[in-house]
Amino acid sequence: MTDARELMEKIVAAYTRFDNEREEWLRINLDTYDPHSAQPCTDGEMEEYDLKSAEWGADAEKLLSDFVREARLHLEGAIQ
Repeated sequence: MTDARELMEKIVAAYTRFDNEREEWLRINLDTYDPHSAQPCTDGEMEEYDLKSAEWGADAEKLLSDFVREARLHLEGAIQ
């Protein structure tokens, strides 16, 4: 059970770091960024926001794939 807990802690830490870096980038690079509004920034900045969101989506998908691969190895007993 320790292995499962360690993997979950690793996943949470990696995603938290990913999310914090994303939020920091948005605050620094988009002058009108507001995470609490219906639209995260003004129309003039939406193209950049959308491009970065697509990039982050691909990064998040890779992060998830890597963790699923590691979890499968744990389940198969390849990692002790």
